[in-house]
Amino acid sequence: MEVVTCGRVGTEMPYFDKYAYEDRKCRGLSEADLGKDMPPFPHSNSLTQREIAAVVDYILATFVGK
Repeated sequence: MEVVTCGRVGTEMPYFDKYAYEDRKCRGLSEADLGKDMPPFPHSNSLTQREIAAVVDYILATFVGK
């Protein structure tokens, strides 16, 4: 769930929680801490926690362990 919420630092994997780095819930880091390694914001809209959980559940059920 953390990868969808927080993205991947230093990569093109975006974060989908719009407050991910404002309230330091992602690895205790802020946007200022990450600087150029900040994951990008998604190309569309951010997701709610419920939507993030649904995406993770779908990935786990469809792809993981198959």
